[in-house]
Amino acid sequence: MELPHVGEHCSNKDCNRLDFLPYKCEYCNKKFCENHWKANDHSCENQHKILDFRIPTCPICNLPVPINRGEDPNYKVENHIRMGCSKIPGKSGKNPGQKGAQCGFDGFGSNGDMSGIPKVYHELIDSFWPGPLTIILPRPNNDLIPDNILGNVQVNSTVAFRFPSHPVARAIIACSNLPLAAPSANSSGKPSPTIASHVEADLRGLIPLVIDSGSCTFGLESTVVDAVSNSLPTMSSENVEISQIDEYNLTTNTATNSDTKQLVKIPCVLRPGGITVEQIMQMKNKNILNEPKNLKTQNNNIDLWKQIQVYGKTFANKVIESAPTTPGMKYKHYSPQAQVSLFIPQSPNHSNHTVENNSSIKKEMIKSIIEIIQNTSTTTKFTNKTLEKSSRIDDKEPTFNNSNEYRIGVIVIEDGSFSWNKALCNLQLENNISDNQKPSKYQISLVNYDFNSPKKPSTNILSSNRNDGDGFVNVIVAIVSGIDGLGNSMFGLLRLMDDFNVEKVLVEGVAEIGQGLAIMNRLKKAATIHISH
Repeated sequence: MELPHVGEHCSNKDCNRLDFLPYKCEYCNKKFCENHWKANDHSCENQHKILDFRIPTCPICNLPVPINRGEDPNYKVENHIRMGCSKIPGKSGKNPGQKGAQCGFDGFGSNGDMSGIPKVYHELIDSFWPGPLTIILPRPNNDLIPDNILGNVQVNSTVAFRFPSHPVARAIIACSNLPLAAPSANSSGKPSPTIASHVEADLRGLIPLVIDSGSCTFGLESTVVDAVSNSLPTMSSENVEISQIDEYNLTTNTATNSDTKQLVKIPCVLRPGGITVEQIMQMKNKNILNEPKNLKTQNNNIDLWKQIQVYGKTFANKVIESAPTTPGMKYKHYSPQAQVSLFIPQSPNHSNHTVENNSSIKKEMIKSIIEIIQNTSTTTKFTNKTLEKSSRIDDKEPTFNNSNEYRIGVIVIEDGSFSWNKALCNLQLENNISDNQKPSKYQISLVNYDFNSPKKPSTNILSSNRNDGDGFVNVIVAIVSGIDGLGNSMFGLLRLMDDFNVEKVLVEGVAEIGQGLAIMNRLKKAATIHISH
């Protein structure tokens, strides 16, 4: 399958490759792929004997992009799309991810008309689109959206819409001139992909191509918000801000013993993600001088977004559970092959809920690591299965080529109050155990990873008490920097632990506030064992 409106075929007669960012020869003005753009590579008849220069072309407006010698053409074209391409709908010369950039979603019309969008969403769209936000809308009464897009068409009469901020995604939308359906780019139930190789590993042979534009910005999927479905909780429409009410979120009270006739649906976060609940509740309202909203608006009407609920925390519904609106609502999801144990910190309403003050859960993880090492006795039959090779593992790394080992993975958070390196180098094994339960030899291996780098992850031995030929427990540790680091690399590290062929993965959790809500939502679904402290 090819995308005829994206890129151009290489003019080299022996190549004819479809290139998303083709280069134009300075001398003959023909367009070539990255392997044939130089005049020498395609034997250009007009080649200057001294000059040798490439000019990339924008795949949207088909204009050459100015570039200086030595500059990265891919960066220049991406910057052109982001900042200046006149063919992107609504382009105003601003970064589409910046506040104030005009939304180019065709459904709003050329003047930003949102008359067909439920009123309750207008402020949300103005605040967070384009960006990692998905909204649930009623299915249009036409044949534009086929049944197979909806999943369970007997139950679901709504469609999820998102408007991304990434310039390449925007370019594909603009070039296609078609409605695009975008299912998840991973096998159902598996950890979400954050780099192109994850997509290839899951969907190899099922899709014709992968467009690689680098790693995901957030590392977490979009926030899914529903304000119109019939399964949502409701409240009296009395005193609710009138600008947030229309036929999409109003419903009739069927209770016979109530004087309230009209109810309004309460917005709900179905899946936490890149936009936090706190950000939604603190949206700025243009009608009140761009100041953060209070509990009530100036005319004392109730703001629906201050009442927002979170599915699975503040409300649940059997109808939604029987036909999930979004895949992330499944009970078990985002799961690697290894068994995942999640260490859950104290409740967010506790005074010591921050990462910096959460040393108790770290000590609990150290205790669990020691127990695994000690319970893996010298009589344990170690796995002899050969390590499955992966494009993400350096095949020359000797640490993981020994079949006489039992591997566990550990994903932890580094902060200023606790040194994981020091703690792991000084494991204190108990000596008061029976002879048939003598502790196995062990090795602590630290993973060096950077999913933004083409360099494959490597490891170095942090500490070891084994001899060559011994059966041993190999504790493979990945340390992330803070909550943001966990959110950005969590899925990649779960996949990496599968690449390392570990039997178990221990993951340090975070408090469910801010971005931590989305992180823990994913980790709780990935984990089969929850350990609260």
